[in-house]
Amino acid sequence: MIRHSTIILFLSVAFVFQCAAQASEGVDNKQVGYWREHKGELRVERGAVEVAPDKLPQKVQKVLEANDLYKGWRASPLYFDEKANLYTLYVKKDSTITAYGFNDKGNAVTFDSYTVHER
Repeated sequence: MIRHSTIILFLSVAFVFQCAAQASEGVDNKQVGYWREHKGELRVERGAVEVAPDKLPQKVQKVLEANDLYKGWRASPLYFDEKANLYTLYVKKDSTITAYGFNDKGNAVTFDSYTVHER
């Protein structure tokens, strides 16, 4: 007789492996969890739209211009999530993508970094 805890453990492990496989595929618009999706190599918040650098609030632009950490930011993808009021800058260096999130006042409020695997 199989115990309930064994079945639950098996299903949990299977779910984790399925999610990990989907997240590593890097396919455009592939769901990554319920709040993110792939846009090429980027893990973008669901519903976020791409924004041109000149459409960013002035306070965000000033922060990006003033810090060498964001050097070359105008050539990097930018997205805006209206629900969260969050502007996200994606900077790729070698095989690492770093996502910097800012509110409309230019305050850094989120950070994420992940490695992109070559196919």
